[in-house]
Order: sequence, then structure tokens, then C-alpha cells
Amino acid sequence: MGKAKDLCFGALVLDETCLFARRDGETIQFTRNERALLLAFTRNPRRLMRRSHLLDEIASSESGSSDRNIDFLVNRLRIKLGDNAKSPLYIAT
Repeated sequence: MGKAKDLCFGALVLDETCLFARRDGETIQFTRNERALLLAFTRNPRRLMRRSHLLDEIASSESGSSDRNIDFLVNRLRIKLGDNAKSPLYIAT
């Protein structure tokens, strides 16, 4: 099992810094923007977050970000995490 500070969501275990995750023995790595988005989500569980706030979370790494960039990152995270948009376990939109 993971360290005490790891974040556990069923079979998915996120490193406390959101640099990587583990699921069923497989390591999942994240890009800088994916990590920033995951940190925003884990710091605000079960809270509705506006795209503008999420853009602020990743803005320091990309100056030309748009609302659609958030959609793209969420979709990419869902693929990596094995989440389904129609029946989400981790990221509800």
C-alpha cells in the first residue's frame, strides 16, 4: 500500500505531489499542466470549479491558454486515469 500522504481513490494511488500515480502495479506519469490540474482537483474535492480558475492554476506554465485547453487536459487525464466521461469515477464535469 502507499505512504500515509498518498491520495487513494479505489485502485488508483496518487503521489501526494501528483507527479505520478499507480494503479494495478502500473505507474502513470503526468505532464506539468496535468499535474497542476490534478493538484487543483485534489485540493478542492467535490467542489465545482470554473474553467477560469483552472486556467489560473496552469497559467504560469502556458501564457496562451484558453478554455478549450482545460477540456483537452481533462480528457487527457481521463484517458491516463482510466476514467469514463459518461460515468466518471475521478473527474466529474
